[in-house]
Amino acid sequence: MVSDLYKMHMSKLGVVVVSSNHPCESLTSLALEHARSLSCAAVEVVVEKRNTCVATWDNDAVSSAISFGPEEKSNMTVLAYLRGGRCGRVSGGVGSDASVRRMVDLAVERAAASTASNTAGPADKYAQNDQGLGLYDKRQSQLTDESRETVVNENVEDVRSQAGVEPMAFHYTEELVHRQVVNSGGLEQYEMSTRYTLLGR
Repeated sequence: MVSDLYKMHMSKLGVVVVSSNHPCESLTSLALEHARSLSCAAVEVVVEKRNTCVATWDNDAVSSAISFGPEEKSNMTVLAYLRGGRCGRVSGGVGSDASVRRMVDLAVERAAASTASNTAGPADKYAQNDQGLGLYDKRQSQLTDESRETVVNENVEDVRSQAGVEPMAFHYTEELVHRQVVNSGGLEQYEMSTRYTLLGR
C-alpha cells in the first residue's frame, strides 16, 4: 500500500498517486508476466526508481544557489532462466511497457545462447539495506527547493568566513530511491531509501 507520506511527497513533485501499488510494482509485474509467456523456467527482476533533486552554486555563474529537478529515472535488471541451467542477464533504463518487454526478450535470448550451469537459478533470499546510510528519512518529503538552496548558500558563506579562502562551487544532491526485487518463485522485497550529498571546492 502507498503510505500517506509517500502520497504527500509525490504531490509536492506534481505527481498524482492513483494506485495503491508502490512505484516499482507495475514494472516488476509486467516483466514477470511477459517472462512467463515466454515459458521461462524462472525469472528474477530488480527495479530501481530514483528521484533526484539538485541545488548548485558556481562562483563564476550565479550569486546564490539555484535548484533543478526533480528528475526521475527507472532502471531494471532481468535474469531469465531456461531449462538446463541456462541464464541470461540484461540491465538498463526502462520508461515504457514496450521497453520492459524488450529487456525480458533480450534476457531470454542471452539465456538461450549461454552455457548450462547446474547452479543457475533464482536466489532464496535477498540482502536488505536495514541499517546505516541509505535508510529512508521521513523528513525528506518536507524539503523544498528553498531549503536545499539554503544548505548550499550557508556552506558558501561558512567558507567565505575563513580568512584567505574563497569557494569555487558547491553541489547538493538529494535522492529518493524505490527498489523492488522479485522472482517467479514468489519472493518479493521492497525498500525505500534517501541519500544526501554535498560537495564543495
